[in-house]
Parts: sequence; C-alpha cells; structure tokens
Amino acid sequence: MGYRGFSPCRRQFLGGTIQESPIFIKTYDFTKWLLEHTIRFLKSQRFVMGKRIEEAALDFYDCLLLAVKIEKDRKETLQRASFELERLKHYLRLSKDLELFSLRQYEYSSTAVVEIGRLLLTDSLKYCQDNKGLQIYHFVFMLNHMHLIAGSREMIGFIRDFKTFTSKEIKKNIRETEPQILKLFQDDEEYHFWQKTNMPEVIRSEDFYLEKAQYVE
Repeated sequence: MGYRGFSPCRRQFLGGTIQESPIFIKTYDFTKWLLEHTIRFLKSQRFVMGKRIEEAALDFYDCLLLAVKIEKDRKETLQRASFELERLKHYLRLSKDLELFSLRQYEYSSTAVVEIGRLLLTDSLKYCQDNKGLQIYHFVFMLNHMHLIAGSREMIGFIRDFKTFTSKEIKKNIRETEPQILKLFQDDEEYHFWQKTNMPEVIRSEDFYLEKAQYVE
C-alpha cells in the first residue's frame, strides 16, 4: 500500500476543485469525442448502442458535476460515477464487436476510460483528504498495485476502508467482465484482492522518507 508518516518538510498534495482537476478535463474531452462519433453509428444502432453510450458517458459526467456541489453524499455520488464508468466500458466493447467502432477508435476509448478510472481513484483519495484527515505526500498507481506516502491519525482505519471499498469495486468489475477468473482470488469462501502483509511502515527519519519518496517518484 505504501508508507505511512509525516514528512519533515510537511509536504502535502493540494488538490483544487474537481472542475480544475485532470479528471474533469479528461472527461469533458472524452465525452465530446464520444458524442461526435456515436452520431455516425449506423441508423439501426444509432438509438440502441449509440444512445446507451451517450447516456452512460453523460451520467458519469453528471456525477462529477454533482460531486462538486455536495459534501454529505459525495462518496455515494463517486460510487455511482464508478458504476457509470463500468457501464460505459461494456458498451464500448460491444460497439467494437458490432464493428461500430474501428479497432483504433476502440483502443483510444478504452485507454481513455482506464485513465479516467485512475483519476476517479485519485479523487477518492482527495475525498479522504478533505473528510478523513488524510495527508498525502507522494503516490503512484501501477498496473496492479500502488505506492502511497501519507499521514493520518488513523492510518490503519483509512487502509481498512480503502481496501474494503476498492475490493468491492474490483470484485464487481471482474464478475461483470471476466467472471471466469474470479476464482483465482478465492480462498475458501472469501475473495482477497489485496495482500494481507502490505501494512504501512512508519517513517521515523528524514533519510527513510527521502529514500521512499525517491522510489515512489
């Protein structure tokens, strides 16, 4: 999961409002690209797959807009956004199989969805900053793991909640897209997506902090 501790330099990740964030810009550009392409679908699919793709993309966009305006239910709104993004991913794959999108268009759209998903995860961390007292100094998302240098009065609680939420989302994603591989994560009757041993390490010196910060960056 990464490393726990407070930087001697008091470094923090300072995020602006969601309108100024990369996820908002990326989503706007991608939604515009989608709308410009779905209008060219064959007439037989224009009001079937075209409409579904447009609805999923616009509903996701609406969730981001709503998340700016509310505080109390922001977590639930971002969870809804995650669902809409998954829905969009499935529709894009169907459109490729129906030859409504070229391979090149599908690769572009799939890459964009993955990037937006990562940005959504970043925004979830930002939510923890704003509402859970989490202080983030460095982080990076890799293909199958992440590194995080952060500080919190209740770091164990943050990790527990973060793992619980992301495990539910990962399980849902695999069940909807590649259900045959879900058993690979099953142990007895439970599913495990995070290593049990990746507990935080306390940063007790500046040298240790600089070593881990350089590794993450």
